[in-house]
Amino acid sequence: MIRRRFAAALIGIFASSVCAPEAHSQTPERADILIVENVRFLHLADRYQQAVQNPSDAGIHPFAPMQILEPDDFLGDRLTPCLRVAIDRRLFFVLKDGSGGLQGAPQLGYHTILRGARMLTDTLEIGAPGGLPLSHPSGGLRQTLPRGTRVARLFEHGGKTYIHPLDGGNLFGWVETPGTDAWRQASTLATRPAPLAPALLPRVQSALGEVNAVYGLLYGLLNRQTGRGVRVPHWSVAAMDSSILCTLENHSRPDAASRSSALLAKRLESLLLGTSLRVTSSAGRVEIRP
Repeated sequence: MIRRRFAAALIGIFASSVCAPEAHSQTPERADILIVENVRFLHLADRYQQAVQNPSDAGIHPFAPMQILEPDDFLGDRLTPCLRVAIDRRLFFVLKDGSGGLQGAPQLGYHTILRGARMLTDTLEIGAPGGLPLSHPSGGLRQTLPRGTRVARLFEHGGKTYIHPLDGGNLFGWVETPGTDAWRQASTLATRPAPLAPALLPRVQSALGEVNAVYGLLYGLLNRQTGRGVRVPHWSVAAMDSSILCTLENHSRPDAASRSSALLAKRLESLLLGTSLRVTSSAGRVEIRP
């Protein structure tokens, strides 16, 4: 149960405004992946929902995988449809058109969504004596990566592994998923940060579930008494390798969203006592990171 003071504070926010849903999340092991060739023509917004004018300046490169966190999202105006995605563990929004496709699709070149990819987060060396053939993201042989090439394995799909050679600039491509003897590890190889999600995510989800339950009760009562059908504000959560981001959906007043975010941040801080993790908040957003 939520503490009485916490619930009372939520009621205070509710009483001062009528906000107004839920988010879809994928398991950490499986995800849908968006790949785009001409990323410079993507219509993108950053985590603060500000337009990204030049994706390359933001470190977004052709064929870089974008993990879809929410396929049917909206920007804060509740009018602009988008995909919520993670690109190299950073949050972005890819804008969609009225028919559900990507804005600027004719200029994007090769682009596709790969359903149910198995996510990988390791860094290995190619150990096969003859190296491994690297195929272009859209198909066709690109080159052979020699033995000893360091690569980040990003995900597996359709019997192939999508990789990023670490010494190959902004190169991405496919290798046929080989046996374990084709890879080797070395103690000197860099690895990605240990994800926060496995230990912490269930506790965050539990806290959000309590908050959302209170919102559901309050707005259910409001709708029954007024017949207005106001949509219920709802906290969703997205886990990335080095952070956990909570987002308040369906809010209409920034002042109420700010108070709700500050309240949730304090509750999450109580869960993190004794750790080095920190919590930051802004209107409708709360983030946990090292």
